[in-house]
Amino acid sequence: MRTADFSITHPCICVFAGDYGIASEGVSIASSEVTSQMVTNFAQGGAAICVLARQLGWRLNVVDCGILTAPHNNTVIDCRLGVSTNSFHHQVAMTQSATGERADECRSIGRRRIRAGMQLICLWRNGHR
Repeated sequence: MRTADFSITHPCICVFAGDYGIASEGVSIASSEVTSQMVTNFAQGGAAICVLARQLGWRLNVVDCGILTAPHNNTVIDCRLGVSTNSFHHQVAMTQSATGERADECRSIGRRRIRAGMQLICLWRNGHR
């Protein structure tokens, strides 16, 4: 922008949600099913992040990056490469190629938002471990 005078007119919050395979080992405070319920709540506007977005006049995008139980909501962006990571107790949670694919898809989502006029994108991760 090269100016001290600017305004942010099209901000966006992107919530990236996914499940961690290690949760199947009983080490989480909540089961993976809770992630899907939370994402559904985000998509329906019922979570605190939704209230914040509405109060600020910001757009909110919810991204499914691999939730055990996919939400049945057409406003959630599908970025699934599987249903969760692997349990790192037994194997690598994600291969390097899968990590790269997810990162590429998330960058693509950011680029699409920028092309749509978003000037500020805040990222937030949600998931149970």
